[in-house]
Amino acid sequence: ACLVGSLIPLVVGSIVCALSSSVIPMITGRGLQGLGMGVVPLGISLLRDVVPKEKLGSSIAIMSASMGVGGALGLPFSAAIAENTSWRVLFWVVAALALAVGTLIWFVVPVGRANTAAGNSFDLLGAAGLGVGLVCLLLGVSKGADWGWGSGTTLGLLGASVVVLLAWGWWELRTREPLVDLRVTARPQVLMTNIASILVGFSMYAQSLVVPQLLQLPEPTRHAQT
Repeated sequence: ACLVGSLIPLVVGSIVCALSSSVIPMITGRGLQGLGMGVVPLGISLLRDVVPKEKLGSSIAIMSASMGVGGALGLPFSAAIAENTSWRVLFWVVAALALAVGTLIWFVVPVGRANTAAGNSFDLLGAAGLGVGLVCLLLGVSKGADWGWGSGTTLGLLGASVVVLLAWGWWELRTREPLVDLRVTARPQVLMTNIASILVGFSMYAQSLVVPQLLQLPEPTRHAQT
């Protein structure tokens, strides 16, 4: 039910974007689409309950790889759709695909085993702390160039992110059921994998931002840049 429910914001957000005619509805729809991305970690966590133990590693690898494959295929297909029809069609396609995926999940994916152990609870404080800390950090980094890196707003947000994330880490190390088990993430196998993923993410998104900008430059400017 949670997995299907996480697709609802994606469907609603896609429809809002497809029908939007100004910036505010578009931003609202994109925000709803972002909420729907919770289906990815939920799907990976569900594998432990519905896949045999000996196939768990390969199943997680396939599901993780599908995100990269989907992104690689989605970019040219999206460009072709936008060029030959309308950008609104892209959002209608996303809504239709999300509905199809939700239907398949409902009828095909077995229900995971409910964790009914006594005392289990969701780390609300940890979730709130992580959210506030990341919002302060990302807002300060993304708007620092506009506000000025030495401005009080930028420095205040970056300083607040450090304080909040340190307090969040202190809480996660002491609560019985942390949102993120920092002791596990500190293990060399997990830590090095996460560091490699961050570096790959930097390079991938840098290329996705820089290459289109270079291709859109006037030809004399491109020669000057190279």
